[in-house]
Amino acid sequence: MTLKELAISTGNEAIISLLLSIKPSMCLVHHSLAGNVSAVRELLESPTRKKINIDIRKLSERGAPLLFFLIRGGHHELIKELRHHGASLYTQMLDDSMVVQHWCVSVTLRD
Repeated sequence: MTLKELAISTGNEAIISLLLSIKPSMCLVHHSLAGNVSAVRELLESPTRKKINIDIRKLSERGAPLLFFLIRGGHHELIKELRHHGASLYTQMLDDSMVVQHWCVSVTLRD
């Protein structure tokens, strides 16, 4: 049973609504971290784009955004795709002492 199926079986509208609202963003995360450029492009160019939080954060305990993990992993094509669709290069993350740090990423990508 999937999480969505479990939520629907409970009949709790708040939980169902929450899960359905984050699904497009979680699909973006999944396809991005899997390195699936064509699936990411398809999501970002579809009507679903309006429901996607391209700057989704909290993918770690430090509050890192998706773009951070793509940069760290060297996924240049995906970085360009997310930037083309408006992903921010500025974020706040927690350091080792759990103090908020401000980050502005400078990315140079070659075609």
